[in-house]
Amino acid sequence: MKTIKRKPGRMRRAVRSVAVLLCVLAAYVVLSDMKLTPRAAIRMGEQYYGIYEPTRTVAMQRMRIGWQNYRVYLTAGENSLYCGAARLTPSGWDIIFMGDAISCADGESVHVGNWCPGSLNKIIGQEIIFGRVDDPNIALLTIEEWGGRDWTKPGGENEKLRRLRTVTVEEFIEDGGCRYFLLDAREREENTRSYAAEKGVLYITGCDAMHREILRREIEIGANSLL
Repeated sequence: MKTIKRKPGRMRRAVRSVAVLLCVLAAYVVLSDMKLTPRAAIRMGEQYYGIYEPTRTVAMQRMRIGWQNYRVYLTAGENSLYCGAARLTPSGWDIIFMGDAISCADGESVHVGNWCPGSLNKIIGQEIIFGRVDDPNIALLTIEEWGGRDWTKPGGENEKLRRLRTVTVEEFIEDGGCRYFLLDAREREENTRSYAAEKGVLYITGCDAMHREILRREIEIGANSLL
C-alpha cells in the first residue's frame, strides 16, 4: 500500500519560519556584540575599563542624550564606579560611547566623576556627574568646575567657574552602606549648549546638616579615570 506524504500545514510552516528567524537573530546578536539585556551591554562597558570584579546596579535613570532616550546606569564595585548608557536596537541592547569609570581606591571620603557622552558634547554640552560619598556627616555636596572648552570658539578655552550641581541629602542613593549619586548636570544649568568639560578641575565642597563646611577637595578632570 502506497503511503501518501502530507505537506506541512500552515501552522507548522509558520513555527519553522519563526524558529529560523530566531536562530538568525541569535547569531547576529552574538557576532555583532549586541546584548539581550541592558545590563549585559553595561557589563561590556565595564570590561572596557578593566572592571572585571563583580558589580551591582546602584541606579538607573532614563535620560535624553542628543536626540534619543537612553537608560543611564551607575554600577559599583568594591573600588570602582562605572557610568554608562544603553539603548534598545532592532538587534538587541547596545552601549553608547563606552561610558566612563573612576577608581574609589584612593582612601578619600568623596569620589566624583563626570561624563560627557562621546562627541555629542560638542553639540549640546551634556554632562553627567556621578559619585560615591563615604562620609556619613556630609548632607550637602556642591560640585563646581573650573575650565573646560567653549565649542562655539574652536580651540578656545573657557576658564570661568560654574556650578554644576548641588547634591542634597534627598538625592543620595543608599546602597550597601554607601551613598551614591547620578545626575544630569544640565538640569540646573543656565547655559546648556556649546559647552562641556573635557579638561579642568572639579571643586568639591561638603557641608553637614547645619551647612557647616567639613570637606573641600579638588579633582582634576580625568585624573581618577580608570583609563
